[in-house]
Amino acid sequence: MKPTIRVKIIRQIDEYTTQKEKDELFPGFTEFNQLSKGILEEDAEELDFVIAKKLETLEALNDEIVQLENQREELVQQVQQSQTCPKQPTMAQLLQYCSHIKDAVSGKLTGKDAVK
Repeated sequence: MKPTIRVKIIRQIDEYTTQKEKDELFPGFTEFNQLSKGILEEDAEELDFVIAKKLETLEALNDEIVQLENQREELVQQVQQSQTCPKQPTMAQLLQYCSHIKDAVSGKLTGKDAVK
């Protein structure tokens, strides 16, 4: 038969008990809880290094995003400036032009009328 472990409860732990009080009552309380949940504590220095590297990467990506947004704005402005079309003719001007072409094809334009 295996020996049993006896635990003497000195004080009842309730929801208002702080982590420090729990550790004073039962040394290793935090580690015991972590092991019972399958959580292993990682080295804090290693985590700090990983977090610092990820923050550096995020800062670089943020800078790149800002540069790309600025380039996009410049390109949009260039497109807007390059799409300025010349003034379009009015309907009266188009009809006059068509009439002039019709007269030229039919041979009615000669001399002074031809050079309008």
